[in-house]
Amino acid sequence: MCSDNDIAHVRATLHRLILDELQLEPDDLPLDRPFYEVANSSLTLVETFRKVGDTFGVRPSLRQVFDRYHTVEGLAGYLVELMNARPAAQPEQSIALGEGYARLPLTEAQQQLLFLAELRDEAATAWNETIAVRLTGDVDEEALAAAFQSLVDRHEALRARLAKGGEALVVARSATATLQRHDLAGADDPRAALAALLAAETETPFSLEQSLFRGQLVTLDGLAVLVLSGHGLVVDRPALHALLSELSAHYDRHRVGAAIPAGREGGLAEAQQDRSRPVDRDFWRARFADRIPELDLPRDRARPEVEPEEEEPEDT
Repeated sequence: MCSDNDIAHVRATLHRLILDELQLEPDDLPLDRPFYEVANSSLTLVETFRKVGDTFGVRPSLRQVFDRYHTVEGLAGYLVELMNARPAAQPEQSIALGEGYARLPLTEAQQQLLFLAELRDEAATAWNETIAVRLTGDVDEEALAAAFQSLVDRHEALRARLAKGGEALVVARSATATLQRHDLAGADDPRAALAALLAAETETPFSLEQSLFRGQLVTLDGLAVLVLSGHGLVVDRPALHALLSELSAHYDRHRVGAAIPAGREGGLAEAQQDRSRPVDRDFWRARFADRIPELDLPRDRARPEVEPEEEEPEDT
């Protein structure tokens, strides 16, 4: 537990850090003044809070910070709560490839998406991507289930989950992919039951620390529908269509006993993490330290000094 002296130290350290990041004087930011009154933009605050988390070894919820702990005094108390609740050991921090897992840093786009998803409850399903296709002909359900497993085997993004703390994706070397099956033939109105199932699927949030991709096979009255859903952290709409095409190829191969070996991604995130972001930031801050130049766009004609009054339309 933190003592009063520790809390005072957290408050003082936090105050200095935020002043440095926002380039403010102490009088500009009293301990009880909201951050958003002095920051240039919310993106600047997000970057600042990320550095705050790195400094204190915790990950404050952006939603909590913006809604409740938006002053130095409030945020300091929140950080102390997080540090007191922090477990003595964090196993995920030591996960290695040899133990069956890998850690991939989030790309910048994933970090932005996660930030938006944290802000409000209604954002929990805003990043769900779902595709449903009707299957024709006789469906070999066992071959389709095996093809779904091969799809997950090949793409590490489909075996990923969000690490505790949200700073990376934890990817299992292997994972059992279960294609959930639903037989709606016995429903009073199978078509209505199918529509309800699809609507519910789009509104079912993912547990980000457990799984980010799922599949279902729905059958009813001679009709089969395949449903694939993924969270925006790992798939988007074009990716789902590409996965569907690949799944079809796996299905054909499994019907004759062939398969595709697993692949690997993650290079983009690693490349972005290698970039020296402080250097980039310092460069642009120095470049525009005096003033931000006015954007002088060319015009095809001079703008009038006085906006002309609108004339009444004439009857013709």
